[in-house]
Amino acid sequence: MRRLVYSLLFLLSSLSCSSSDTTDDAVIEPTPEKNVELAELNTQDVTNIDTFNATILAAVTDAGDGSISERGIYLSTTPDSGDGEKFLASTIKGSGEFTVNLTGLQQATTYYAKAYAVNQAGVAYGNEINFKTLIAESALFDTDVKSVSGAHDIFVEVKLVDRGDLPIAEIGVVWGTEEVPTIEDNKLMHTTVEDHFKQRITDLEEEHLYFIRPYMISEGEAVYGRQMIISTIKKGEFTWSFNGTLNLDNPTHVRIKAAFDEACMYFNNFTSITKHVTVNYSPGTPTADANFAGWINMGAVESYQRTGTALHEMAHTVGIGQHWRFDDLFTDNRYNGERANEIVQLMSGNDEEYIRKSGVHFWPYGINGAHEDTGEEDLYITHCLILQGMKTDGLPSN
Repeated sequence: MRRLVYSLLFLLSSLSCSSSDTTDDAVIEPTPEKNVELAELNTQDVTNIDTFNATILAAVTDAGDGSISERGIYLSTTPDSGDGEKFLASTIKGSGEFTVNLTGLQQATTYYAKAYAVNQAGVAYGNEINFKTLIAESALFDTDVKSVSGAHDIFVEVKLVDRGDLPIAEIGVVWGTEEVPTIEDNKLMHTTVEDHFKQRITDLEEEHLYFIRPYMISEGEAVYGRQMIISTIKKGEFTWSFNGTLNLDNPTHVRIKAAFDEACMYFNNFTSITKHVTVNYSPGTPTADANFAGWINMGAVESYQRTGTALHEMAHTVGIGQHWRFDDLFTDNRYNGERANEIVQLMSGNDEEYIRKSGVHFWPYGINGAHEDTGEEDLYITHCLILQGMKTDGLPSN
């Protein structure tokens, strides 16, 4: 009986392991393909609108059972446009929301925007919204600016208090002998676009009235600042003579003559001072010296036989350090006169600059020694303009 049972069990075990039950011949059902549809979108809102930029908020509300490969905004200046400029999404959230930064827009322009998204089914579009960019603000010129005149030159300060929204292509001044000059009259363009600079107008007539305006050009349009009415000054009459015989075969005499000829030219073009001085060659004088009476000693040191020294000593003859009124123009060695300080601020480009006193000398621009004589025209001109300002503030010349 036991053998019969074992035989039956063996037979059943053999039948269960037959080749007909292996998985090699099993039928595998294919995975059904998804039915991808166009995505659905909502163009929601516009924020951060300014002159040339804006931000669009949008969302993919239904991906259409596909994967979104691209999303953004189509932008046009006409409604219901079939085309436009494409801007890609800047940020994307997992919820489907995204933002698009629009740049390079035109001022005061109405734009129409609609969101788009791309999946396997194609390009889908959202609703269209519109917005208008702001009007561009023009640059503003400061109305409180400084100016100073010579006999044939005018220096004016140009200062922007606001650059505005538009790029500035050029900046400078326009001028003329009639009111309200424009770029069609006399235009002086500054070499670079700066917020603060001085502009020199040259070759003018002495004691003549001129009308001057700052200007700038943005996108082809000229914008003007407040008109200034400025007069050139009377030409100075500062002369000099040499004590003794001027020997032009003597290099020292040649240097002294060149220095005082040029120094008088600067005095006469940038001050209205009338005076005559006598120049004496004094080899025993360490550098140079002068007095209010108009006597100037020039020493034998060659580096002091230059235009800067001549200007410095001529300044002594018109009151610098030689007249009691000079000291009255300073409080604790700081210049208290208004006009000369305005001039040094304009010419230096520093609104905080002011004139100081050290003994019988002033600085900056006092050319107090050969080491300060750079030979630059701007130094010589500013020195003379400061003297003219001190005359306005009350320093006598004679």
